[in-house]
Amino acid sequence: MRGVPLQDLLNEEVRVCADGLRAELCKVLEYQARENQLLMKTGFGWHEGLVGVASVGADMTSPSGHRCIRTSR
Repeated sequence: MRGVPLQDLLNEEVRVCADGLRAELCKVLEYQARENQLLMKTGFGWHEGLVGVASVGADMTSPSGHRCIRTSR
């Protein structure tokens, strides 16, 4: 979809995904290597103001249940 901003595509996809799964919450996280964290890039059902701000650690046993698996290429 040319000309559509990436953030708009992410917002629509997370909404469609949540709807299809009948989930109350859905999010897309971006891995940020420098901080070793996952940043919320978009979300559905979350409180306003969290997108682009909320983050969680990306270590192998994050307390929130997220895991980041590193692979070598």
